[in-house]
Amino acid sequence: MENSFLQTFQLIRSTTYQNVLTSAALTDHYHTDVDLLGIPLSFIVARSNIWSNCDCAVKATCIQSAAIYNITNNRVLYTVSGMYIGCYLIEATLQSTLECLYNKTCLDMITSHVTRSLAIDWIPLNSSQSQNLANETIQAILDQLMVQKWNWSINYDSYYTECQPYECMYTYESRNDAIYIVTTIIGLVGGLTTALNLGILKIVLPILKYTQRKKRRIIPIMSFQTNEASKWAC
Repeated sequence: MENSFLQTFQLIRSTTYQNVLTSAALTDHYHTDVDLLGIPLSFIVARSNIWSNCDCAVKATCIQSAAIYNITNNRVLYTVSGMYIGCYLIEATLQSTLECLYNKTCLDMITSHVTRSLAIDWIPLNSSQSQNLANETIQAILDQLMVQKWNWSINYDSYYTECQPYECMYTYESRNDAIYIVTTIIGLVGGLTTALNLGILKIVLPILKYTQRKKRRIIPIMSFQTNEASKWAC
């Protein structure tokens, strides 16, 4: 499920950028009208100098910090920590963090400019109740499917009924304790000693027997008979 969702989401992002689909919020382009020889022409030009000198026609992930501006003189009133705007809202959102939602001052500042007519006391998020860090990007949270903890429910019958595998294999990792290691070494040494003893008996003993038989071999002594004439003296 995780891979399927992330692959589909990445496909949508790539399709949007590769097909040069423009943002409805005009964050990646702007329109300009030109009168060429009396013929009015309208062009769409990619924004290239407002996103920290990053060209939206070349890179879809151009961003800059989100801020609250004074509409009369375009002066920055407050920079929202951890939040960005860029060529595509989805790309800017993925690179943003939830830092502001953990900060009471940041929430109050946004509230004072956005909902002046409403008296709302926003409660910031409690970092101790979440496994995600305050400066963790939304992309990282999305990669985890925005799930902090999975509750596992194992049902082998349903699995085999649904998947009908031909064979099953599994692996597991474990660390052996000191007692197991010592007993294993002793067993290996004992087995090696036994193997050597058997090898010596089967190899050395036949050699010794062969050597002893060779030493005990009887060499016949030849006797010489003298001539009968030698018995008589001349």
